[in-house]
Amino acid sequence: MDTITLHGWAFSPFVRAVCIALEEAGAAYTLRDLGPGDLAAPEFRALTPFGKIPVLEHGTLRLTETAAILDWIAARHPAAGLMPSSPGDRARALEWMLQAGAYVYPTAVMRLFFQDAYVRANGGTPDAVAVADAAQATAPLLDAMTARIAGPHLLGEAFTAADILVGTMLHNVALTPAGAALLAERQALAAWFARVDARPAFRRTEAAIPLFGVGG
Repeated sequence: MDTITLHGWAFSPFVRAVCIALEEAGAAYTLRDLGPGDLAAPEFRALTPFGKIPVLEHGTLRLTETAAILDWIAARHPAAGLMPSSPGDRARALEWMLQAGAYVYPTAVMRLFFQDAYVRANGGTPDAVAVADAAQATAPLLDAMTARIAGPHLLGEAFTAADILVGTMLHNVALTPAGAALLAERQALAAWFARVDARPAFRRTEAAIPLFGVGG
């Protein structure tokens, strides 16, 4: 059987979400750990014209979008229950994942996490104004998520790929002082996050903040 190869860096919430799904499914895989400079390399650009991670390869199959990859893993390993069986609930799971990538990641990760955790870990000084602005912009996103939690998991009783991808995003948020405070103010969201973040697959895939440098 062809080996699953995943290209990306382990800390990326998108790459980590795929690793978690593979762990939940009990699927063997190899993570080809990259650095930011690798994304412009010709051999990587040959895998994806957009130069983004993750990229999954399995035999002749190549997939480049996290939601598509998670959906493929769920279809390949139905016993893991990572995607709902009903069309409506499956669409809702995809909705959560697409919204996480489109709205939560640019604001809560690339702005709040970057300034309040990544810069600090890389020896820089966070921009207090940028942190405050990012926290203010993140708050309504967390409110919207809190209002939509349907049970112990995002869609209700079942743990799905939606919990995985949103969970990896909020893991980054929780690493920041401002983000941890925002989560603490939203008890239902904080309880949901604590529940998914404690799963063995989440624990096994946890990675340190990368030291890629702050840049100029």
